[in-house]
Amino acid sequence: MQQFSNKKNWSSRTPIKVIRLARTISDLEGSIGSTDQIIWEAVKLNIMAERKACTGIKAIGL
Repeated sequence: MQQFSNKKNWSSRTPIKVIRLARTISDLEGSIGSTDQIIWEAVKLNIMAERKACTGIKAIGL
């Protein structure tokens, strides 16, 4: 995650948000921990939310 964060020039808060989102996803799925697949899903959702914010579309629920 650190390398990806550096590559995307994320602030120091963004990985924390991604981890929180991954925990929420794993809770909703009933998983005990966050797998790589869940973390990647959280990263993709975060990127989609950033794109929507840049284009002026409101990201509902994110």
